[in-house]
Amino acid sequence: MCLYACYEAATVPGKQMSIDLVTLNERHLLEEMLHFLNAYNLHCSVYVVPRLWDIFLGKLSKSASLEEILSFQNSFFADTMAQCFLPDPEFMDLLSNLVTVIQNFTTDEVVIIFIDWDMFSPDSIYLFTGN
Repeated sequence: MCLYACYEAATVPGKQMSIDLVTLNERHLLEEMLHFLNAYNLHCSVYVVPRLWDIFLGKLSKSASLEEILSFQNSFFADTMAQCFLPDPEFMDLLSNLVTVIQNFTTDEVVIIFIDWDMFSPDSIYLFTGN
């Protein structure tokens, strides 16, 4: 589910190329967020899963019982989860929040206001939701 959400968020960058971007800061922010999602998605879907899948298929072809097949399947899932950082709740929470921010940002549900730090205290920076 999470990999699909990452893919979905990475394929919604319509705002990145549209003319309604007010500043280059918005474009840069969106590019950085999408770069991270693309790198994570590439890591999992191109490097981790295919390598572990090939190992699983090799073991599967040599298995003699249903118990062995289930053991190999459990091993495949555990290794995939571990190498894609999915069992780490803090990482998953951050990744989920990033996907939500990107989706909201690309649909104009989040407006980010950049404020000069020299003029205001850190408490003066706000993240507004809504149009």
